Amino acid sequence: MQPSNHHRPTSLNLHFNSGRPYSQPVPEQVPCPSCTVSPYTWELHYPTLNQRRLPASMRFDVGSSYRFQGRRRMRGKAGLAIYNLFNNRQILDRDFVIETPPTNQPQDDYNIQTLTRRASGAIPNLFVQFEW
Repeated sequence: MQPSNHHRPTSLNLHFNSGRPYSQPVPEQVPCPSCTVSPYTWELHYPTLNQRRLPASMRFDVGSSYRFQGRRRMRGKAGLAIYNLFNNRQILDRDFVIETPPTNQPQDDYNIQTLTRRASGAIPNLFVQFEW
């Protein structure tokens, strides 16, 4: 039996992330020189850094390629990979923004918004490469 010169490398990758640390802010009143109605406004302060963790997550990637040879020194490679095969939309990062009233209004209220960035879902990748 003659050995085949066609290669079919395959890869399987499992990525486990124990969850990135993040800091939970605390609203605090601070002096506001530009405020016309109230002498104070609100800011976010981080008394303890990285005291919380995002949830643990997993991502599974698969890929395969096929090397081929054609006529007249033509050869190439074709492949398919799928990143995040199980479509896990894990949390990548978390940030916080404080919203306060305009400086010409009373500063007795605030709203903290949590910004959560998630990973992409399943991403297919198809390629073909020709060499001559």
